Amino acid sequence: MICPNCEHGVTIEDYEDIEPFQCSSCNEWLVLDVDEGTYFGATHTTLRIFDIDYD
Repeated sequence: MICPNCEHGVTIEDYEDIEPFQCSSCNEWLVLDVDEGTYFGATHTTLRIFDIDYD
């Protein structure tokens, strides 16, 4: 996946793990957002910047 902040490639080992982690390039906190039952299929996973005020 691509970091939304610096556009650096991020390796995801476990797509079920939704704990925040840091990008190795820019140190921005990221989190996997898993949406179930969407138009795109059974699950749609996106990578977004973790915002402590929002989450």
